[in-house]
Amino acid sequence: MLQVFAKTLPFAALLGAAVYLFTLTLHFDFPRAPDRLGPDVWPQAILVLLILTCAAGICRTLLADRRAKSGPGEGSTARAGEAGAAEPEVPSRYGLVAGGVLLFLAYPVALEHLGFLAATFGLMMLFMLIGQWRNIPGVIAVSAIGTLALFYIFRGVVYVSLPLGRGLFHDWTVWIASLLGMR
Repeated sequence: MLQVFAKTLPFAALLGAAVYLFTLTLHFDFPRAPDRLGPDVWPQAILVLLILTCAAGICRTLLADRRAKSGPGEGSTARAGEAGAAEPEVPSRYGLVAGGVLLFLAYPVALEHLGFLAATFGLMMLFMLIGQWRNIPGVIAVSAIGTLALFYIFRGVVYVSLPLGRGLFHDWTVWIASLLGMR
């Protein structure tokens, strides 16, 4: 029981924090414009997703504990205590994790100089390569489509002011925005 509590505690703590922050967003004071989303919508949407994720994590942990207590399922030949013995040792991936963290730390700096399009494309591409996805045309295609989709959503739909970059990157971002019908 103590292990289940230890596994659900981070989810429960994050759930409590998310619910608290959500209640704070209900009291944002801003001028409301008809037919326009306010600045409270996006934090609320993210917090609702976080609340749902935490609830799913708690449920998953509780269900896994319940299944473990009930023993192996019907038709299973595994005995209690043998589950871990058959699994091969997996090499650690700390270097990959460190590389991903470094990418996300470098991203805000790259945003200022390269602009949203180039920095996001580079982040997505390098993150997939660090994650050992070796299909280079696939990496480039997913990065390009993902970057353009995010750019269109943030700039064209939500009207977020994104960094345009400096010099050639600024000109390139403005050109892409004009191709997408944005000013």
